[in-house]
Amino acid sequence: MTKRAEQVEEPLRILLADDSRDAIAQIGYWIRERWPSVELFEASTPEEAINTATEHRIENLVLDLDFGAQRASGVVIARKIREARRKEKKLPTRIVFRTVHAGDAGYLRQIEKLVTDDKHRPTVWGFLDKGSVPKRVAQNALEQVFIYELSFSDIFNQRLLAFLYRGRRKHHLALNGHGPLDDAAQLRCLDLRTGAQKWAANNLGRGSVLLANDQLLLITETGDL
Repeated sequence: MTKRAEQVEEPLRILLADDSRDAIAQIGYWIRERWPSVELFEASTPEEAINTATEHRIENLVLDLDFGAQRASGVVIARKIREARRKEKKLPTRIVFRTVHAGDAGYLRQIEKLVTDDKHRPTVWGFLDKGSVPKRVAQNALEQVFIYELSFSDIFNQRLLAFLYRGRRKHHLALNGHGPLDDAAQLRCLDLRTGAQKWAANNLGRGSVLLANDQLLLITETGDL
């Protein structure tokens, strides 16, 4: 259990920012079911989200990535919130992004740029597909970010490292490019001792990297394994 999880005694305070009232109602219901004493704030525009998070000093944010044409994205909202509280070093910002465009590489690149930016990156972050994630999975994802402060990238790296070092493996797999959903991603196998490249696979296309039964699986969006 993390230090953050041990310290959570006061009710959670969470901002739900989405241009869809139905989406806010859905995730709000799931959150209240998991944490009945939660204090929820709502925002339906980027401006309202920034003002509410800043004025009320809300640490936990659920941000829609797409607020419609000519509107700031959830990533832009996150940047502006982080910029507004730059001087508040002790105020964490935990963010879970939601969208129906889970496979859109453009949105994923925006998130990647944010979480690798030392100036604006959130304390911890997560990502949820608004359309296809079951209630229990969504609740667990929110708990990982808001309670245990585990970023999705941290969880993946921990599981990958556990897989690599199990049984004293000598090789390391590295994914280059913009991430597992990038068209130009490259998979490389490196020798952990020397750093020498053993093999590489280029232009994998979009897909997912999964760890299952001690095997690292790459599944493309066309179903190729």
